[in-house]
Amino acid sequence: MAVKTVDLNNDSFLDLVVANRAGNTTSVLFGYGNGSFTQRIDLSTGPNAGTYAIAIGDVNKDNQSDIVVVNRHASNIGVFLGHGNGTFSKQRTISTGINSTPAELALHDLNNDTFLDLVVSDHEYDRVFVFLGTGDGGFTRIHDLSTGNSSGPYLIIINDFNNDNLLDIAVGNGDVNNVGVFLGDGTGNFSQQITTYIESGPYALVAIDFNKDGILDIATANYDSNNTSILFGNGDGTFRLQNTFSTGNESLPYAVANGDFNRDNIEDLIIANSGTDNIGILLGDGNGRFRKQKIYSTGSGSNAVEITIGDFNRDNRLDFVSANLNNNIIGIFLSTCS
Repeated sequence: MAVKTVDLNNDSFLDLVVANRAGNTTSVLFGYGNGSFTQRIDLSTGPNAGTYAIAIGDVNKDNQSDIVVVNRHASNIGVFLGHGNGTFSKQRTISTGINSTPAELALHDLNNDTFLDLVVSDHEYDRVFVFLGTGDGGFTRIHDLSTGNSSGPYLIIINDFNNDNLLDIAVGNGDVNNVGVFLGDGTGNFSQQITTYIESGPYALVAIDFNKDGILDIATANYDSNNTSILFGNGDGTFRLQNTFSTGNESLPYAVANGDFNRDNIEDLIIANSGTDNIGILLGDGNGRFRKQKIYSTGSGSNAVEITIGDFNRDNRLDFVSANLNNNIIGIFLSTCS
């Protein structure tokens, strides 16, 4: 399962979009603004699609949010165009190639033409696809970027990692224990991969300036070693491993996000610990160090694999939602921070 947060019907309340990995739908739940949500509506992704990931953005330039999904078992990308009132077009699909295994995706304008472009990881075939947007909800594949033999690329983030005001791609290569960075030239072209070794299996990553030096850093969720790593950026697209923090024995951390959960103007980390059925929050100190995680249970056997954050009850405090694979439930956690 995957879950994302956005206001899809322009009522100023945050809604949820949930990818149903084992089914053939993507679900939308509309928020009431008090931490509760309507009964879901389901968008068909096709028979046995195996929807693994979601991205939200305006891909057809109509100022409305659209939904883009990865249908791993169907080897395609699905696009649902939003109408701004909570309804969506029928899915249009874009092939990622016969027998491809798309796993994660990210949207951004990579070539400065004002159209959102698409980057997709192919987990089994060790590559990243770059698609340029056509501005009408369509995409054209222009590059396959190699992540290295048996690398197992998974989650993707897009940001400027070498301070040249051009967007780059970072990917967690979970099977070879590194984070790969492809530097962009602003036209949709990218350098060969630059890698930074970490201890083990980065399934997920997030970019933020953790030590407030004006350079982006990266935090990873390391599934195989039950911890999270902090990589400090050097400002040229390379990173150095700085700190590693335990997420608990057999925790199998699967997702990571950032936010200021205790309202001290310092970024914190939130981790989905799939093996121990909980969400962990690690409070930051502003220097790239974090306190021991505080645990929030998602229920025995739940297998929490994804998180999204937002203010779901409009009290100016960050809340979070977990997507739990084994029991097909999303859990809503409202902040009690004073």
